[in-house]
Amino acid sequence: MRTILTWITAGTLLLGFAGATVRANETEPVIAQAMEKVCVAVMKILQDEGRKHEIIVGDISGMPNLKASGGVELARQLELALERAGIRVHDDADTQLMGTFNMIQDKAHPDHDFDSLAMKIHLKLMDEFGKELAEPEILVYGNQILQIAGINTHIPPQSTPKEKQQEIIRQFRKPDTGLTGNQVHAGGPFAIEVFVNNSGKLLSKVPSIDTKGRPFVPLHHGEEYVVRLHNHADFETAVTLVIDGVNVFVNSQDPGLKADSKFIVKAKSAVDIPGWFITKSHSKAFEIGGYLESVAAQKGVQASSGKVGTITAVFQASWEVGGRPPADEPSGNPKGGKATKEGRDITKEYQQVTRDFGVVRSTISVRYDR
Repeated sequence: MRTILTWITAGTLLLGFAGATVRANETEPVIAQAMEKVCVAVMKILQDEGRKHEIIVGDISGMPNLKASGGVELARQLELALERAGIRVHDDADTQLMGTFNMIQDKAHPDHDFDSLAMKIHLKLMDEFGKELAEPEILVYGNQILQIAGINTHIPPQSTPKEKQQEIIRQFRKPDTGLTGNQVHAGGPFAIEVFVNNSGKLLSKVPSIDTKGRPFVPLHHGEEYVVRLHNHADFETAVTLVIDGVNVFVNSQDPGLKADSKFIVKAKSAVDIPGWFITKSHSKAFEIGGYLESVAAQKGVQASSGKVGTITAVFQASWEVGGRPPADEPSGNPKGGKATKEGRDITKEYQQVTRDFGVVRSTISVRYDR
């Protein structure tokens, strides 16, 4: 993967940042690396303009056709990078940074004879009156963009880079989203299913798929729901679960389990996730409420951004540290309007384990608010 950063200020390309690249293995945090490049440039602008080293980070919204839920992750990565760069992030700052993102096709490397799916992130740096100081654009390639854009895909792990990108682009245009009973899948052995908790009895909701291959499951105000993660493969999988653009570990009180944690689902089995993770024995139920009550609102996700009303699960093979990965896992992999609020306190026991992770195999997004 690589990241291309171009920076435009007062109609002039800012020398030193145009065409900067970041290369990374497809499971490395390339978004974080891209944001660090942005922050170097932002710091220079603040210094040149004599502005305080502080910023308000606004919304980073997906284009409407994406129905995307991951802009909050882009904003989170940006805030972390700004703080690391010595730029304080708070709501009373004069300088503002916000933006949009969309998907394009482009060559990820000059030597490639094929296009790859890329995410173009367009940011705007503005003063307190909304005057634009600069407009950075970043191109990001790799599997991490599938989760952020909410694209339903299943990627054969042993594909060549060309085959993989051709398949991703094909599925972006026409997803292989399907239903097995009430389970929603992206053409692979992984699926998610949504249940409503009716006085302790779980009732499976019936999903539908629209003409663009986007699944929908109806959930209503006051309903408490459970997400069941299905693994029909013959190997263990690690799952990142994101609700309304927010990782379910976001409010974890366990210092060892934060927003990059995953759920482990054993081979040929399923796991029920009933709520926002708080501790290994305590969760807060997933409950449908108004936007202002939601965890998304608490974390700065804008109601109008298209982020809320989406459940996204990202599946990767996993195995014990030092153990043997699945036979088809590529070699050389690094180790390593309506929204959901916190409902009642519930007891859910989890056990913490350490795993190595493989490449992303499936990304599945289901909307529950049109």
